[in-house]
Amino acid sequence: YHQALEVDPLFTDAYYNLGLAQYAQGDVAQGMTNFQRAIKSNPDDSDAYIWLGKGYYFHKQIDKAIQTWEKAIEIDAQAVYAYNSLADLYAEQGQYADAIAYYQQALAVPDQQGIPVSAHTLAHNGLGDALQQQGNLKGAIEEYQESIRLDPSFIQAQKNLEEAQKNLVSQ
Repeated sequence: YHQALEVDPLFTDAYYNLGLAQYAQGDVAQGMTNFQRAIKSNPDDSDAYIWLGKGYYFHKQIDKAIQTWEKAIEIDAQAVYAYNSLADLYAEQGQYADAIAYYQQALAVPDQQGIPVSAHTLAHNGLGDALQQQGNLKGAIEEYQESIRLDPSFIQAQKNLEEAQKNLVSQ
């Protein structure tokens, strides 16, 4: 990537891929710098905003993470991972109504395959978690089942389904 940037210092994909590689190596700060360079080179790169937001989140800069993910959605209303990231953040903060709204928005746009599972698989599982936190066990069970239907090997959804079913029986 460094050689590509020597030839073309505005090569957005090289900055983007270099940022991903640096995140994978644990160098979040340098990865963020490269996502910022990718955005400077191409201000309409919603994926770079999503990954930059993850860096802000990692560094506990929550307001910046929110603003960055919202910018990704402003650029691309189908940025499913930006919706999921916002939903996860709000769920983590106990703001379940906001989390549910963002998970539902994620499910309203086309799915994207990710690692280890698709965006919709994650959104259904997260929505199930938020519903369970609100005491809606039947709704949570439905969401976990849908997550498992999309990816039968997604162990987290299987565990969550099992827990929600046990909680429903004990009510």
